[in-house]
Amino acid sequence: MEDKKQEEEPEKACLAAQKAIQCHWIASNTMSVAERTAGMAERKTSRRAVLRVILLSVCAMALATGCIRSMVRVTSQPSDARVFINDVERGRTPVEAPIIWYWWYKIRVEKEGYEVVEASERFKAPPWAWMPLDLFAEALPIPIKNTYHRHYSLKPKETE
Repeated sequence: MEDKKQEEEPEKACLAAQKAIQCHWIASNTMSVAERTAGMAERKTSRRAVLRVILLSVCAMALATGCIRSMVRVTSQPSDARVFINDVERGRTPVEAPIIWYWWYKIRVEKEGYEVVEASERFKAPPWAWMPLDLFAEALPIPIKNTYHRHYSLKPKETE
């Protein structure tokens, strides 16, 4: 019997050692998983913070941006003539009107007692309105004003 007890003792000791190793392995892996989870949460928090900062920066830039404002200033000799741009009355000379597209516009200037002047004017885009420069020009925090000048001389109507 003693022999059996002597044989069982090393086996028990071996089993106890194996269980201890398994428990230690499980505990160490459980800790590392917990530590990994905590690390991931910290990284997610820091990523969220970075994303918030980026989002707020983009919003601030959008609110602080200027824009490119293109205008045409029409003057005439004599002044106080009616100005039509693309058949829409814009006022009396001298007058400023917005230019939406850089392309051809039909300008008509008329005054009672004078001949009507009609012209097709092309307004070309300035370099800061070219792609991709326009993206940066629009993002600047100051407005960029671009004004085209057109002057028309009206001739008196000939009476017969």
